[in-house]
Amino acid sequence: VVRREKSRGSSYLPYHFYISPSGDIFHGQSESRCGYLEGQLVRDSFLVGIMGDYNQPTNFMPEPQQMAMIQLCAWLCYENSIDSRNIIPATQLSPEAEPLGENLANWFGPTQTLRSRVDSTLAQEMTEQKEEGLRHPFYRGENRQDEISTGF
Repeated sequence: VVRREKSRGSSYLPYHFYISPSGDIFHGQSESRCGYLEGQLVRDSFLVGIMGDYNQPTNFMPEPQQMAMIQLCAWLCYENSIDSRNIIPATQLSPEAEPLGENLANWFGPTQTLRSRVDSTLAQEMTEQKEEGLRHPFYRGENRQDEISTGF
């Protein structure tokens, strides 16, 4: 993705976040800036790249990557007042975007897997925070960036 977008004129990492198969989350483009998808600036969206080859029916997203994606999306939804129904694949932003692959498409298909798990994570986080008397979901320490459940 990075090589392709740089060849189209992007001077930076085109997506805001990248999630590795091991569940590591890498920060790309600043959230305060537009992302870059298929040669076009993308406004009012956060772009999350899922690293790996999921085009083959036998290639499934590893559990750590799944959990990181859910936690990151839940955190972004909470921090930016985003309704989980607005989590969409890049192909809905740009028809030229790289297809998700069979196994990632299931996360956005009729089962709404990602949206459902984000909603569940948000509800659980809010309940835990209320019980612990904390005021900010996803925050359990003094250094907020180190304590966000997504692994930042």
